[in-house]
Amino acid sequence: GQHPGLDVGDACWAQLFRKTGLRGESALITGDSNIENFKAFRDGHKVRSLVVGADAEVTLYEDPNFDDDAIVVRGPAVIGDLDDTRLDDEAESMTLRCVRRY
Repeated sequence: GQHPGLDVGDACWAQLFRKTGLRGESALITGDSNIENFKAFRDGHKVRSLVVGADAEVTLYEDPNFDDDAIVVRGPAVIGDLDDTRLDDEAESMTLRCVRRY
């Protein structure tokens, strides 16, 4: 079968960073995903910057469980500081959807 994970033709991903400026611990999310609480997901439970692949649409929520203010980021995009968006300065949950562009 096909090798699991990210294949070269797949641009449905987001890389999340714990610090602004795409610094600090990071995590790569691939494919359709719901992350209801970054605390359960890894050590640092705040996301302050991110990169979104070309075929991905990320919705970031200020609070866990997809609650409170949200922003939608359509890839390709780089957000170096969530403080520059409508969110306070960090996200605590997110969804990622693959939006193919053929």
